[in-house]
This record gives sequence, structure tokens and C-alpha cells, in this order.
Amino acid sequence: MSDIDYKLDVVSKKYEQGLRGWQPFAGGLKSAAAGDATYLDASALLAKWKDQPRVDTFLYREVQAMYDAIKHPWEVRWQNYGTCVGQGITECTLGLMARRVNEGIDVWQGEPCVAGTYAGGRVNIANQAGRWEGSNGNWSIKFLQKYGVLLRKHVGLSDDGTDAETKDEELAIKWTNSRQGVPVDMLAKAAPFKVAFWTYLDGEPEDVGLFLQNGFYVTHGSSYWVNPGMTGDDNGICRAVSQRGGHQQCWMGVRWDGSGHLMAALDRNSWGASYGKTVKRRYPDDQPPGTVWEDRESVRARMKSGEVIAFAGPGGFESAKIDYHLLRKK
Repeated sequence: MSDIDYKLDVVSKKYEQGLRGWQPFAGGLKSAAAGDATYLDASALLAKWKDQPRVDTFLYREVQAMYDAIKHPWEVRWQNYGTCVGQGITECTLGLMARRVNEGIDVWQGEPCVAGTYAGGRVNIANQAGRWEGSNGNWSIKFLQKYGVLLRKHVGLSDDGTDAETKDEELAIKWTNSRQGVPVDMLAKAAPFKVAFWTYLDGEPEDVGLFLQNGFYVTHGSSYWVNPGMTGDDNGICRAVSQRGGHQQCWMGVRWDGSGHLMAALDRNSWGASYGKTVKRRYPDDQPPGTVWEDRESVRARMKSGEVIAFAGPGGFESAKIDYHLLRKK
């Protein structure tokens, strides 16, 4: 077993043994949405999209296109602690930021900081400091709405290499353990990019597919995930299974079957590049490392037992400009 496979095995077993990297929002997302002016009911958008032809869409390509343009590698996140909420939501945020860079609205300023998303949500928003590990998506999204995306350079870290990634996560743990949260002098630096609106999805898997098809990254927290070492079916699609712990991840692609039903959603994990490498088929050929395709029942299980959230940056849900040629070619 290689060193990376060993680390992957250790981390996945920590989750199987009950590490609650993700935990549900107390009272449920319905209560979080009540009276929140930044919450948008998904039903209006889904009604607008319901008659669209179903088209396989690979959102990860806009992230890769941005990194190719700036000649910088797209790192595969690796967590050593229960910071998956920060990891998964930061990955979604990265996608929204990349789209604006590709459109020429913004210029690339640097890698988003997991410590801000994770510790900011837990401490600055929810006042839930302490030495325990874990969080939930609502807290982190509220931080990104109020303060914005903190970058690694804002906290004195480099954009390059696993050392910077490790220090980023260690800072997340330090800020939650010490009850400090994101320091006040750093909060103002996060302001340029903020989350504008959010919604939760608790209906059918096709709802998730339509949000992905229309350009919105979707984060999910639940006790379901695809175990390392699974091979998937002949189409490279895997089944997530229920575990003892809780985990947050990000969907960034959708495949449809011939009858208009969701076939699979592409899940980006924070367990390194080895995660998903045992699956017997990659699809498309440029499927990024650290991802697996999860089947329709996996998506349904997450929606029914966990929390599934889509959110939008400046401009809201109506402003997504998708390069369909890039994101939908096979």
C-alpha cells in the first residue's frame, strides 16, 4: 500500500468509526430558511427548467479551464481532520469564482482558504468553538454571505503545494479550538466575493441534476459516501452507502439516462487524488482525480437523510452564464 493509499484508508476509517465532520443544522434547513431574505425557494427555478432537454453537463471543466489559463495546477483537497464542511463548500465556491474569471468579470486573486469557511462558520457565525471537529453547511454559507471568501494569501499562506494546504487546515482547527474564529483584522479582506443567495433541495434527484445542468454547484452533507476501493458498474457509477459518521462534499457534474431521469452526479471529495482511482471506468476521459460518479439512489439517500444546498454568488441564480460548448461536449 502506497503512502497516499494508507492515508486515504486511515481517514476513511475515521469517518466509518463515527467522526462527525458534518452534522445537521439544528432544527433543519427549513427553519434556517424562515425569514431569511437570502433564501430563494427552489420550486420557481425548477418550474422554469422542467421542460429543458436533459443534457450531460461537466461543471468541473470551467475550473480546469481557469487553472489552465493561469498555468497553475488544480489541487485535489486532502483533509486530515473533520473539516469536510469547509472543504466541500470551498470547492463549490471555487467553481463560482472560476466562472467569473473565465467570463472576464474578475481576475484570479488566489486560492480560497478552507480555514475561513470552516472556522468562520463555526465560530464567527454560530459561536460553536471548541476542540470537537465538524460543522454544517448553513453556518459556513452564512459566513460567506456576511463576510465573503477569505483567500490563503490573506492569512499569509502560499497557493502552492500540500504544505500550504496542510497549514490551511491546521489554521482552521486552531481558530476553532482557541475560540478565536477568523480574526477581525482579516474579515474585511474577504469582502470582494460573497455568496448572494442559497436554497436547499429535498425533492427528487432530478432537482439536483437540473441545478447542476444550469450551472450551480451543489454541496451535500450526510452519513452517505462511496467507500474507497469501490469499482463501480460498467459505466463507472458507484453506490454510496450509509456510514456512522457525517461527511460534506460537492457535486460538479450530471449525467442523465434516456428517459429524463438523473443517472449520476459527479462527487468531488477531499480525500486526495487516490480517491476514486479504483473505479473501473472514467467518464468523460477528462474526469478529474478525487471524484466518483454516484448513482441516482445515492443522490436520493443524501437528499432524504442529510442536507443538500445550492448557492449562488454575485448576481444570484439567474445570472449563470454557461459555456455550453465547453461543459457539455463528450
